[in-house]
Amino acid sequence: MAEEMIKIDIEAIMADIRKNIEERGYEETDLKFAEVEVQGKEGTLLLGEMFQIDELSSWIVKMDDVKNVACWRPLGGNPVKTFIKKVIRKCIKWYVEPIVEDQNRYNHYTVCAMAQVFSKFAENQDARIKELEEQVERLSKTCGQQLTEQSKEN
Repeated sequence: MAEEMIKIDIEAIMADIRKNIEERGYEETDLKFAEVEVQGKEGTLLLGEMFQIDELSSWIVKMDDVKNVACWRPLGGNPVKTFIKKVIRKCIKWYVEPIVEDQNRYNHYTVCAMAQVFSKFAENQDARIKELEEQVERLSKTCGQQLTEQSKEN
């Protein structure tokens, strides 16, 4: 039983992609987050005018707060239905709990990775601020020396 391979016209797909890029007016330059079209309201709201490290920090904290998924929801209502649901839970426990553990582990790793990204951004920002402060200090000294020399000449 050999399955037939589906032939994919890659050139047609690439032509379609090129057409979409041309219609949207994208060029071979770096795009800003706000320039990328996103379908749906939520994505558009998340894209701001520029990157904000404080915003990234708050999203990482929110991710950390909800990273653990609960395996079971509280049961309530009709006692007969509740009993049946408990029996079903016992029967599928062996299948559901490992999936939830895997998801929780993935969520934990994702939050840790995002925290590392945040730390790198913060580190780069701190280094850039220090570099700019040193540059301002050098330029201030240079300007001060030039002003001193000009005042001596006058």
